[in-house]
Amino acid sequence: MTLYIGLMSGTSMDGIDAALMDVQSHTLISHLTEPYSASLKASVESLIINKAVTIAQIFQTHQLLGEAFAEAANNLITKANIDKSLIQAIGSHGQTIVHAPKEDPPYTVQLACPYTIALRTGLPVVADFRTKDLLLKGQGAPLAPIYHQEVFKSLSKPLAVVNIGGVANISFLDKDNKVKGYDVGPGNCLLDAFAQKCLNLPYDENGAFAMQGEVIPHLLEALLDDPFFSLGAPKSLDKAYFSLAKLNHLLKDDFANENIQATLTAFTAHAICAAIKQENVKLDNLILCGGGAHNKFLLATIKSLLKDTKVMSSNEYNISCDYLEAMLCAWLAYMRMQNKPLNLAAITGGGSALVGVIYC
Repeated sequence: MTLYIGLMSGTSMDGIDAALMDVQSHTLISHLTEPYSASLKASVESLIINKAVTIAQIFQTHQLLGEAFAEAANNLITKANIDKSLIQAIGSHGQTIVHAPKEDPPYTVQLACPYTIALRTGLPVVADFRTKDLLLKGQGAPLAPIYHQEVFKSLSKPLAVVNIGGVANISFLDKDNKVKGYDVGPGNCLLDAFAQKCLNLPYDENGAFAMQGEVIPHLLEALLDDPFFSLGAPKSLDKAYFSLAKLNHLLKDDFANENIQATLTAFTAHAICAAIKQENVKLDNLILCGGGAHNKFLLATIKSLLKDTKVMSSNEYNISCDYLEAMLCAWLAYMRMQNKPLNLAAITGGGSALVGVIYC
């Protein structure tokens, strides 16, 4: 076995996913999720929402996130009851604060000090997976498709895989297992934000609240009229692009909350299915992963829009839909430690390069 740990906190910011895996067989050996403390989550949210932050706030949060990521890794090692010397390295994505590939110059910020993680765990850490791709004129995101190409290579093609985190991204794998991928639109970001606003819950569990409502057709049409959807690939999103604040003028007070939730969920489904239809590829199978794969209303809506396609969770292929991104980070670390370049040209628009920086 070749053991690596992957650490990931996505744009949903629900905590740190930690995965211990054998990168040769893509076997998930052990996993856990460490929720952020209330104070740490507040600090992260402050950096994302508040434009007037100090250098001290940024770097203190960077350090605190490093400590939290290290603790998650150490807790995973304890849970797995494994000799740490058998683990080759840790791949840490960090917490995205901002992703701005269209700025001049472009930039992307993921916090969680890799040196802190390396020091606290005693293991090499590979991090900063996105910056080099930006410098190579790529989007820096999404990264998931390059791992989807690897982990699903034995399945019959053509095939599509959709990762539904805060943002949704898609991977198309053709009959020769060549990959194309990009961000397609909002994933859970609006669904979570609205559930937090009107239910005081972190998310709409299993889409239960959305199932109580009905889709508002003219609201859905207005949401889908965003210029992002007319952009060609490669393209990527910052979660802040689709926010309740930005859409506030559309979310009128006379709409029932459950109907808004249903419409926002349908928005994600339609964005995913529109991307598939634009590719003009007949898909026998669509695999869903990420937290959105648990949303029954979202799943039902996608199935209704893709009647000739079998839609299922990656769990049905023994690939955890909840820890696939953490597994991606472990695999990226392995590829970097082995000095194996990745070709992201058909995903981000960047070139072939070693991805990530080694800290030890």
